[in-house]
Amino acid sequence: MKKNVLILLVTVCAMSFSLHAGQKPNKTRVGIIDFTTKGGVAASDAETIGEIFRSKLVTRDVFDVLERNSMNSILKEQELQNTGCTESSCAVQIGKILNMEYMIYGQIMQAAGSFYLTIKMIHIESSKAIISIDEKYSGVDNVIEDMSSIIKKLTENSKVRKRAENITDGNGMLKISCTPPGAQVVVNGRKAGQVPILIEAKAGVYDISISSDGYMSKKFKFTVEEGLINEISETLTAGLGLEEAERKRNDYFWGFVRNSSITALCAGAAVGSVLVGNFYNDQGGTVYKQYVTSYASSDSTQLGDLFQQHFDTADTFFFAAESLTVAGAVFVVFSVIDYLQWNYYTEAANKISPFTFNVKPIPYGGTAVSVSMKF
Repeated sequence: MKKNVLILLVTVCAMSFSLHAGQKPNKTRVGIIDFTTKGGVAASDAETIGEIFRSKLVTRDVFDVLERNSMNSILKEQELQNTGCTESSCAVQIGKILNMEYMIYGQIMQAAGSFYLTIKMIHIESSKAIISIDEKYSGVDNVIEDMSSIIKKLTENSKVRKRAENITDGNGMLKISCTPPGAQVVVNGRKAGQVPILIEAKAGVYDISISSDGYMSKKFKFTVEEGLINEISETLTAGLGLEEAERKRNDYFWGFVRNSSITALCAGAAVGSVLVGNFYNDQGGTVYKQYVTSYASSDSTQLGDLFQQHFDTADTFFFAAESLTVAGAVFVVFSVIDYLQWNYYTEAANKISPFTFNVKPIPYGGTAVSVSMKF
């Protein structure tokens, strides 16, 4: 839809603000195993407490909690069940299968009229319990009421944060991994390298872009915290992204300009070579006429050498003209390919981008310029 310049500027500003909207850092991957029961606690009570625990943990937006159905689906493929664990070895085994950083398991017991809730958080790599919570309650309702306090103890525990060693004060480590491997990483507008990548950076907020040919690029903000290994793990979606489409559009445009210019130079040089060749050919013809009418003498010998030189020079320029014509034809093909690719990626970029600015040549001379904004 074509809009006037004022509306266009307002919309572009709005887009700029939306692109710079904050995105929270990558979170720690956690799996929750179904709570077990003991001492006459109903299985339905344990299931209710477990679901409330899971939902409250998700709302704190600190951990990346594996969805229960996804967890059960993966375990089913491994012929295991999410039936609850009472030992860390069981949690570690399940955590490795699920590719989790931490696993949480718990048990609800009833004894002497009181309810006891035990929750443990296991670090999968070290197989150590880094958090253990043991609470006593008078009833199941009290367990549910105290769930927010339990979640707070988990989310604010510094042991679950990965800390970096031997780094400069005020800095943190930025660890970026991505599928597919080899994707290009740009941090604050500067190329940082290809994934997987580990760099030291000052604590603060960074604009990060991850892109790879054949995949949709991702752009977001990320907060690097001091003294921590701040991890980003992304999976790019296959497809043509706007960044790639615009880059290839520009590459093919300048390729078209370059090859068209070379074609024009070849054509101009070929024409010039033909003109110079004709000049020397005419000069040779004139000298040849003088040669055939002259008697045998030293002058006729010189004339013979001269017209032969003129004809040889003409042949050299004619050969150059032929070579330049062939080269020009090759670059014409390259120009056509670049032009077709330029149009293809221009159309692709226009379909993706809400704002389009097109400059196209018009047959028989002239240029068409169009600006549009999609809503």
